[in-house]
Amino acid sequence: MKSRILAAVAALAAGALLYLPTISAAPQPRTAAPTVVPAAAQQLSAAADAVAAAAVPDTALLDDLHQQLQEELDRLNGPVGIEWRAWPRWTKEVISETEDTITYGGEVGIITENKHSESIPFQSRYPVETMEDFERIVVPRLNGKDKTRVTPSFAPMLQRAHDEKQAVGAWIDGFFAWPRELLGPENLLISYYDDPDLIHAIQRNHTDFVKDWVDMVWEVTPLDYVCFFEDMAYNHGCFISPKTFDEFLMPYYHELVAYLRAKGVKKVLVDSDGNSVQLTDKLVEAGADGHYPLEINSGAFPEEIRKRHPKLALIGGINKLALAQDRAAIDKELSKLPPLLEQGGYIPSLDHRVQPDVPMVNYHYYIEKKREIMEKYCY
Repeated sequence: MKSRILAAVAALAAGALLYLPTISAAPQPRTAAPTVVPAAAQQLSAAADAVAAAAVPDTALLDDLHQQLQEELDRLNGPVGIEWRAWPRWTKEVISETEDTITYGGEVGIITENKHSESIPFQSRYPVETMEDFERIVVPRLNGKDKTRVTPSFAPMLQRAHDEKQAVGAWIDGFFAWPRELLGPENLLISYYDDPDLIHAIQRNHTDFVKDWVDMVWEVTPLDYVCFFEDMAYNHGCFISPKTFDEFLMPYYHELVAYLRAKGVKKVLVDSDGNSVQLTDKLVEAGADGHYPLEINSGAFPEEIRKRHPKLALIGGINKLALAQDRAAIDKELSKLPPLLEQGGYIPSLDHRVQPDVPMVNYHYYIEKKREIMEKYCY
Protein backbone atom coordinates (compact mmCIF):
# COMPACT_ATOMS: atom_id res chain seq x y z
CA MET A 1 0.00 0.00 0.00
CA LYS A 2 1.35 3.41 -0.93
CA SER A 3 2.53 5.39 2.08
CA ARG A 4 0.01 7.96 3.22
CA ILE A 5 2.52 10.77 3.11
CA LEU A 6 4.06 9.75 -0.19
CA ALA A 7 2.02 12.24 -2.17
CA ALA A 8 3.08 14.98 0.23
CA VAL A 9 6.72 13.96 -0.10
CA ALA A 10 6.33 13.98 -3.86
CA ALA A 11 4.89 17.48 -3.76
CA LEU A 12 7.68 18.64 -1.49
CA ALA A 13 10.32 17.14 -3.74
CA ALA A 14 8.87 18.56 -6.92
CA GLY A 15 8.20 21.87 -5.21
CA ALA A 16 11.83 22.12 -4.21
CA LEU A 17 12.78 21.69 -7.84
CA LEU A 18 10.27 24.34 -8.74
CA TYR A 19 12.00 26.95 -6.64
CA LEU A 20 15.49 26.26 -7.86
CA PRO A 21 16.80 28.95 -10.22
CA THR A 22 16.06 26.66 -13.12
CA ILE A 23 13.55 25.11 -15.43
CA SER A 24 11.49 22.56 -13.57
CA ALA A 25 8.40 20.41 -13.42
CA ALA A 26 5.51 21.59 -11.29
CA PRO A 27 4.31 19.35 -8.46
CA GLN A 28 1.40 17.08 -9.35
CA PRO A 29 0.11 15.40 -6.15
CA ARG A 30 -0.34 11.61 -6.24
CA THR A 31 0.18 11.09 -9.96
CA ALA A 32 3.75 12.35 -9.65
CA ALA A 33 4.56 10.27 -6.59
CA PRO A 34 5.75 7.02 -8.19
CA THR A 35 8.37 8.69 -10.37
CA VAL A 36 9.27 11.87 -8.49
CA VAL A 37 10.18 10.18 -5.20
CA PRO A 38 13.23 7.86 -5.31
CA ALA A 39 12.97 4.32 -3.91
CA ALA A 40 14.95 5.13 -0.75
CA ALA A 41 12.62 8.03 0.08
CA GLN A 42 9.57 5.83 -0.55
CA GLN A 43 10.87 3.24 1.92
CA LEU A 44 11.61 5.86 4.57
CA SER A 45 8.20 7.41 4.00
CA ALA A 46 6.46 4.05 4.47
CA ALA A 47 8.47 3.35 7.62
CA ALA A 48 7.60 6.74 9.06
CA ASP A 49 3.96 6.17 8.20
CA ALA A 50 3.92 2.90 10.11
CA VAL A 51 5.51 4.49 13.19
CA ALA A 52 3.09 7.42 13.13
CA ALA A 53 0.10 5.06 12.90
CA ALA A 54 1.01 3.32 16.17
CA ALA A 55 -1.22 3.89 19.18
CA VAL A 56 1.75 5.52 20.94
CA PRO A 57 4.18 6.72 18.24
CA ASP A 58 7.88 6.47 18.99
CA THR A 59 8.64 10.14 18.41
CA ALA A 60 12.43 9.67 18.61
CA LEU A 61 12.34 7.00 15.89
CA LEU A 62 9.95 9.11 13.83
CA ASP A 63 12.24 12.12 14.02
CA ASP A 64 15.20 9.96 13.02
CA LEU A 65 13.29 8.69 9.97
CA HIS A 66 12.33 12.25 9.20
CA GLN A 67 15.98 13.31 9.23
CA GLN A 68 16.94 10.45 6.91
CA LEU A 69 14.08 11.34 4.59
CA GLN A 70 15.18 14.98 4.52
CA GLU A 71 18.68 13.91 3.54
CA GLU A 72 17.25 11.87 0.67
CA LEU A 73 15.17 14.82 -0.52
CA ASP A 74 18.16 17.15 -0.23
CA ARG A 75 19.97 14.89 -2.69
CA LEU A 76 16.96 15.05 -5.00
CA ASN A 77 16.99 18.84 -4.85
CA GLY A 78 20.52 19.00 -6.19
CA PRO A 79 20.11 18.96 -9.99
CA VAL A 80 19.82 22.30 -11.71
CA GLY A 81 18.27 22.23 -15.17
CA ILE A 82 19.43 25.55 -16.62
CA GLU A 83 21.72 27.90 -14.72
CA TRP A 84 20.24 31.23 -13.69
CA ARG A 85 21.69 34.56 -12.59
CA ALA A 86 25.41 35.21 -13.03
CA TRP A 87 27.14 32.58 -15.16
CA PRO A 88 29.86 31.55 -14.65
CA ARG A 89 29.05 31.96 -10.98
CA TRP A 90 30.79 34.60 -8.93
CA THR A 91 33.94 33.61 -7.11
CA LYS A 92 33.55 32.53 -3.48
CA GLU A 93 36.50 31.78 -1.19
CA VAL A 94 36.93 31.16 2.53
CA ILE A 95 38.44 34.18 4.28
CA SER A 96 37.91 33.15 7.92
CA GLU A 97 36.55 30.30 9.98
CA THR A 98 35.62 29.61 13.60
CA GLU A 99 34.23 26.61 15.41
CA ASP A 100 30.68 27.76 14.61
CA THR A 101 30.92 29.90 11.46
CA ILE A 102 32.61 30.16 8.11
CA THR A 103 32.99 33.44 6.23
CA TYR A 104 33.34 33.71 2.48
CA GLY A 105 34.62 36.57 0.37
CA GLY A 106 35.28 37.23 -3.29
CA GLU A 107 32.90 38.49 -5.95
CA VAL A 108 29.92 37.30 -3.88
CA GLY A 109 30.69 39.99 -1.28
CA ILE A 110 31.15 38.88 2.33
CA ILE A 111 28.90 36.10 3.62
CA THR A 112 28.98 34.37 7.01
CA GLU A 113 27.29 31.00 7.42
CA ASN A 114 26.52 29.04 10.58
CA LYS A 115 27.99 25.52 10.43
CA HIS A 116 25.40 24.02 12.74
CA SER A 117 22.11 25.31 11.36
CA GLU A 118 20.31 26.03 8.11
CA SER A 119 19.53 29.62 9.05
CA ILE A 120 19.86 32.31 6.40
CA PRO A 121 23.52 33.41 6.10
CA PHE A 122 24.49 36.90 7.22
CA GLN A 123 25.74 39.04 4.34
CA SER A 124 27.72 42.12 5.35
CA ARG A 125 28.81 43.09 1.84
CA TYR A 126 27.16 42.61 -1.54
CA PRO A 127 28.59 42.22 -5.06
CA VAL A 128 27.59 45.68 -6.33
CA GLU A 129 28.17 49.08 -4.78
CA THR A 130 28.65 51.27 -7.85
CA MET A 131 27.77 51.41 -11.54
CA GLU A 132 31.34 50.35 -12.27
CA ASP A 133 30.86 47.22 -10.14
CA PHE A 134 27.67 46.40 -11.99
CA GLU A 135 29.21 46.80 -15.43
CA ARG A 136 32.32 44.83 -14.46
CA ILE A 137 30.90 41.97 -12.40
CA VAL A 138 27.29 41.53 -13.53
CA VAL A 139 26.81 42.55 -17.16
CA PRO A 140 29.38 40.15 -18.70
CA ARG A 141 27.86 37.20 -16.82
CA LEU A 142 24.23 37.91 -17.56
CA ASN A 143 24.19 36.46 -21.04
CA GLY A 144 20.87 34.68 -21.45
CA LYS A 145 21.90 33.23 -24.81
CA ASP A 146 24.83 31.28 -23.33
CA LYS A 147 23.94 27.62 -23.91
CA THR A 148 26.61 26.43 -21.49
CA ARG A 149 23.99 27.28 -18.86
CA VAL A 150 22.16 24.07 -19.84
CA THR A 151 23.30 21.28 -17.50
CA PRO A 152 23.27 17.50 -18.18
CA SER A 153 20.39 17.12 -15.72
CA PHE A 154 18.05 19.23 -17.84
CA ALA A 155 17.12 16.59 -20.44
CA PRO A 156 15.97 13.94 -17.91
CA MET A 157 14.11 16.58 -15.89
CA LEU A 158 12.25 17.68 -19.00
CA GLN A 159 11.53 14.10 -20.04
CA ARG A 160 10.12 13.37 -16.60
CA ALA A 161 7.80 16.37 -16.91
CA HIS A 162 6.60 15.23 -20.34
CA ASP A 163 6.12 11.62 -19.21
CA GLU A 164 4.03 12.72 -16.24
CA LYS A 165 2.13 15.34 -18.27
CA GLN A 166 3.23 18.04 -15.87
CA ALA A 167 3.23 21.73 -16.50
CA VAL A 168 6.72 23.14 -17.11
CA GLY A 169 7.71 26.46 -15.61
CA ALA A 170 10.59 28.67 -14.57
CA TRP A 171 11.51 30.51 -11.39
CA ILE A 172 13.04 33.92 -12.08
CA ASP A 173 14.04 36.95 -10.04
CA GLY A 174 11.60 39.84 -9.84
CA PHE A 175 12.41 43.51 -10.17
CA PHE A 176 12.78 44.10 -6.44
CA ALA A 177 14.57 40.84 -5.68
CA TRP A 178 17.30 41.04 -8.30
CA PRO A 179 18.69 44.49 -7.45
CA ARG A 180 18.41 43.54 -3.77
CA GLU A 181 20.57 40.46 -4.44
CA LEU A 182 23.17 42.72 -6.04
CA LEU A 183 23.10 45.70 -3.66
CA GLY A 184 21.65 44.41 -0.41
CA PRO A 185 18.33 45.64 1.03
CA GLU A 186 19.57 48.84 2.67
CA ASN A 187 21.68 49.99 -0.26
CA LEU A 188 18.83 49.24 -2.65
CA LEU A 189 16.36 51.37 -0.73
CA ILE A 190 18.88 54.23 -0.56
CA SER A 191 19.77 53.89 -4.23
CA TYR A 192 16.18 54.47 -5.32
CA TYR A 193 16.83 58.07 -4.26
CA ASP A 194 20.61 58.51 -4.46
CA ASP A 195 21.43 56.49 -7.58
CA PRO A 196 18.29 55.91 -9.67
CA ASP A 197 20.37 55.51 -12.85
CA LEU A 198 22.02 52.42 -11.38
CA ILE A 199 18.65 50.88 -10.52
CA HIS A 200 17.28 51.51 -14.00
CA ALA A 201 20.46 50.07 -15.54
CA ILE A 202 20.03 46.91 -13.46
CA GLN A 203 16.35 46.61 -14.42
CA ARG A 204 17.02 47.17 -18.12
CA ASN A 205 19.79 44.59 -18.15
CA HIS A 206 17.69 42.11 -16.21
CA THR A 207 14.70 42.48 -18.54
CA ASP A 208 16.87 41.83 -21.59
CA PHE A 209 18.54 38.88 -19.87
CA VAL A 210 15.24 37.20 -19.03
CA LYS A 211 13.98 37.63 -22.60
CA ASP A 212 17.14 36.05 -24.02
CA TRP A 213 17.06 33.27 -21.43
CA VAL A 214 13.42 32.46 -22.17
CA ASP A 215 14.15 32.45 -25.91
CA MET A 216 16.97 29.96 -25.34
CA VAL A 217 14.70 27.74 -23.23
CA TRP A 218 11.92 27.93 -25.81
CA GLU A 219 14.21 26.29 -28.36
CA VAL A 220 13.84 23.14 -26.25
CA THR A 221 10.48 23.46 -24.52
CA PRO A 222 7.67 25.98 -24.10
CA LEU A 223 6.90 27.30 -20.63
CA ASP A 224 3.44 26.98 -19.14
CA TYR A 225 4.08 29.32 -16.24
CA VAL A 226 6.65 31.62 -14.67
CA CYS A 227 7.18 32.39 -10.97
CA PHE A 228 8.68 35.75 -10.04
CA PHE A 229 10.58 35.69 -6.73
CA GLU A 230 10.27 39.01 -4.91
CA ASP A 231 10.06 38.92 -1.08
CA MET A 232 9.38 42.64 -0.90
CA ALA A 233 7.19 43.00 2.19
CA TYR A 234 7.38 42.74 5.97
CA ASN A 235 4.69 42.58 8.67
CA HIS A 236 3.57 46.18 8.06
CA GLY A 237 3.42 46.04 4.29
CA CYS A 238 5.62 46.60 1.28
CA PHE A 239 9.22 47.82 1.63
CA ILE A 240 8.64 50.44 -1.06
CA SER A 241 5.88 52.93 -1.80
CA PRO A 242 3.43 52.59 -4.69
CA LYS A 243 5.20 55.54 -6.32
CA THR A 244 8.58 53.79 -6.16
CA PHE A 245 7.00 50.60 -7.51
CA ASP A 246 5.52 52.54 -10.42
CA GLU A 247 8.83 54.17 -11.29
CA PHE A 248 11.32 51.36 -10.84
CA LEU A 249 9.36 48.11 -11.24
CA MET A 250 6.10 48.56 -13.12
CA PRO A 251 7.49 49.50 -16.58
CA TYR A 252 9.77 46.48 -16.59
CA TYR A 253 7.05 44.14 -15.31
CA HIS A 254 4.69 45.32 -18.04
CA GLU A 255 7.32 44.84 -20.72
CA LEU A 256 8.44 41.41 -19.55
CA VAL A 257 4.99 40.01 -18.77
CA ALA A 258 3.76 41.12 -22.21
CA TYR A 259 6.75 39.37 -23.75
CA LEU A 260 6.08 36.18 -21.81
CA ARG A 261 2.40 36.19 -22.77
CA ALA A 262 3.31 36.67 -26.42
CA LYS A 263 5.65 33.68 -26.21
CA GLY A 264 2.85 31.52 -24.84
CA VAL A 265 3.29 31.59 -21.04
CA LYS A 266 -0.15 30.93 -19.57
CA LYS A 267 0.26 31.90 -15.92
CA VAL A 268 2.42 34.40 -14.06
CA LEU A 269 2.87 33.94 -10.30
CA VAL A 270 4.61 36.27 -7.84
CA ASP A 271 6.16 35.18 -4.55
CA SER A 272 6.51 37.61 -1.66
CA ASP A 273 6.72 36.99 2.06
CA GLY A 274 5.39 39.49 4.58
CA ASN A 275 2.10 41.39 4.63
CA SER A 276 1.33 41.52 0.93
CA VAL A 277 -2.35 42.49 1.12
CA GLN A 278 -1.93 46.00 -0.30
CA LEU A 279 1.02 44.91 -2.44
CA THR A 280 -1.32 42.64 -4.40
CA ASP A 281 -2.88 45.78 -5.91
CA LYS A 282 0.42 46.45 -7.68
CA LEU A 283 1.07 42.79 -8.46
CA VAL A 284 -2.27 42.50 -10.25
CA GLU A 285 -1.58 45.73 -12.12
CA ALA A 286 1.82 44.31 -13.09
CA GLY A 287 0.14 41.27 -14.64
CA ALA A 288 0.17 38.57 -11.95
CA ASP A 289 -2.32 35.70 -12.15
CA GLY A 290 -1.42 34.25 -8.76
CA HIS A 291 0.37 35.05 -5.51
CA TYR A 292 1.98 33.11 -2.64
CA PRO A 293 2.83 32.16 0.18
CA LEU A 294 0.42 34.40 2.20
CA GLU A 295 2.25 34.57 5.55
CA ILE A 296 -0.38 34.55 8.26
CA ASN A 297 1.75 35.96 11.09
CA SER A 298 2.58 38.94 8.90
CA GLY A 299 -1.08 39.63 8.20
CA ALA A 300 -1.34 38.32 4.62
CA PHE A 301 -4.74 36.73 5.18
CA PRO A 302 -6.05 35.02 2.03
CA GLU A 303 -9.61 36.09 2.84
CA GLU A 304 -8.62 39.77 2.70
CA ILE A 305 -6.69 39.36 -0.53
CA ARG A 306 -9.59 37.47 -2.10
CA LYS A 307 -11.94 40.37 -1.28
CA ARG A 308 -9.59 42.83 -2.99
CA HIS A 309 -8.88 40.61 -6.01
CA PRO A 310 -11.47 37.86 -6.57
CA LYS A 311 -9.71 36.55 -9.68
CA LEU A 312 -6.20 36.41 -8.23
CA ALA A 313 -5.21 32.77 -7.63
CA LEU A 314 -3.78 32.17 -4.15
CA ILE A 315 -1.36 29.59 -2.78
CA GLY A 316 -0.41 29.16 0.89
CA GLY A 317 -2.15 30.78 3.85
CA ILE A 318 -1.78 27.97 6.41
CA ASN A 319 0.11 29.13 9.49
CA LYS A 320 3.29 27.04 9.61
CA LEU A 321 3.69 27.68 13.35
CA ALA A 322 0.51 25.75 14.14
CA LEU A 323 2.22 22.49 13.18
CA ALA A 324 4.64 22.81 16.11
CA GLN A 325 1.74 22.95 18.61
CA ASP A 326 -0.85 20.18 18.84
CA ARG A 327 -3.63 18.55 16.86
CA ALA A 328 -6.19 21.04 18.13
CA ALA A 329 -4.12 23.93 16.77
CA ILE A 330 -3.75 22.15 13.43
CA ASP A 331 -7.49 21.44 13.27
CA LYS A 332 -8.27 25.08 14.01
CA GLU A 333 -5.93 26.26 11.27
CA LEU A 334 -7.40 23.85 8.71
CA SER A 335 -10.99 24.73 9.61
CA LYS A 336 -10.69 27.98 7.64
CA LEU A 337 -10.03 26.19 4.34
CA PRO A 338 -13.52 25.16 3.14
CA PRO A 339 -14.86 28.68 2.35
CA LEU A 340 -11.76 29.44 0.26
CA LEU A 341 -11.88 26.06 -1.46
CA GLU A 342 -15.55 26.61 -2.26
CA GLN A 343 -14.61 29.75 -4.18
CA GLY A 344 -11.91 27.99 -6.19
CA GLY A 345 -8.61 29.45 -7.31
CA TYR A 346 -6.92 28.50 -4.05
CA ILE A 347 -4.24 25.90 -3.25
CA PRO A 348 -3.87 25.52 0.53
CA SER A 349 -0.30 25.06 1.71
CA LEU A 350 1.96 26.23 4.51
CA ASP A 351 2.83 29.91 4.40
CA HIS A 352 6.55 29.09 4.19
CA ARG A 353 8.90 26.21 4.85
CA VAL A 354 8.17 23.65 7.55
CA GLN A 355 9.89 24.78 10.75
CA PRO A 356 12.58 22.58 12.37
CA ASP A 357 10.63 22.23 15.63
CA VAL A 358 7.67 20.48 13.95
CA PRO A 359 7.37 16.86 15.15
CA MET A 360 7.02 14.39 12.31
CA VAL A 361 3.84 12.97 13.86
CA ASN A 362 2.26 16.43 13.67
CA TYR A 363 3.26 16.75 10.04
CA HIS A 364 1.65 13.38 9.27
CA TYR A 365 -1.53 14.52 10.98
CA TYR A 366 -1.56 17.84 9.06
CA ILE A 367 -1.16 16.07 5.70
CA GLU A 368 -3.91 13.54 6.44
CA LYS A 369 -6.39 16.12 7.71
CA LYS A 370 -5.75 18.49 4.82
CA ARG A 371 -6.17 15.64 2.35
CA GLU A 372 -9.53 14.72 3.90
CA ILE A 373 -10.73 18.29 3.46
CA MET A 374 -9.40 18.73 -0.06
CA GLU A 375 -10.84 15.45 -1.33
CA LYS A 376 -14.31 16.96 -0.87
CA TYR A 377 -13.45 19.56 -3.49
CA CYS A 378 -11.83 17.33 -6.11
CA TYR A 379 -13.56 17.10 -9.46
